[in-house]
Amino acid sequence: MKRVLIVGANSYIGTSFERYTRGWLGVATASSLDNEWRSLDYSGFDCVVYVAGIAHQKQTKKNKDTYFLVNRDLAYSAAQKAKSEGAKQFIYISSMAVYGLKSGEITEHTVPSPHKNDCYGLSKWQAECLIAPLQSDDFRVTIIRPPMVYGPDCTGSFQALKRIVRLSPIIPTMQNKRSMIYIDNLAEFFTIVIEKCESGILCPQNSEYVSTSAMMEEIAMAIGKRYLRLSALNVLIRLFVPICPPLQKAFGNLYYSNEASAQQSMRDYNVVGFADSIRKSVSSSLI
Repeated sequence: MKRVLIVGANSYIGTSFERYTRGWLGVATASSLDNEWRSLDYSGFDCVVYVAGIAHQKQTKKNKDTYFLVNRDLAYSAAQKAKSEGAKQFIYISSMAVYGLKSGEITEHTVPSPHKNDCYGLSKWQAECLIAPLQSDDFRVTIIRPPMVYGPDCTGSFQALKRIVRLSPIIPTMQNKRSMIYIDNLAEFFTIVIEKCESGILCPQNSEYVSTSAMMEEIAMAIGKRYLRLSALNVLIRLFVPICPPLQKAFGNLYYSNEASAQQSMRDYNVVGFADSIRKSVSSSLI
């Protein structure tokens, strides 16, 4: 059984991964908010997974430095410590945000270019640039750039979408295309990456692209909400998407190409289908 240390004990991804792998891997956790992660001896771990990060917070002048401290500086320090103390693998959870795109297709040739005012994407990209060169024959560096992650009790955009569905009886029929990943599929992906000691830049996603309207319909059915599909809303959405960031985020196209996310050496990590993932997600007490 491989021994894994998760740095970011109270993060959504970290706690979900620990729960998912219970009994499969020997998982320990350490908080990034104090010096607990610094005091541990990493020599007893095969893999260190850095999932700590600042996200889903409104960016302000006051918290700007915190993004770079947690997402970049602490991550790099943890990676250096893991290498110097004999861990075999370091996994850094980055983000699709490093590409700096609001819409479009991301291929294996798309070059990261985070916006200079986006502290989240920029801090993640700068961390990647520091950590990747630590790769060596006996120390594997794995950078994972997931798209939007959703699941039971998650935070962020999915919760906002659930609230909208609860309040509105109308759902547009807009057919956009977005890459997303359900938390259990991501946890399974992590498990395979650790088992195989994979390295490099990896971009996992659900096996099918997601339309926001289809997701809203699945949420409505899961909570027993009656709804009306109204195509007339599509005209308004298309009109305001280019000038309204929240609408662009919800109804624009942003996805990984199949080639960009294909991992030929891995078995299928999509253990939960789309409809089941929505039902499991809305079973949370938050709905």
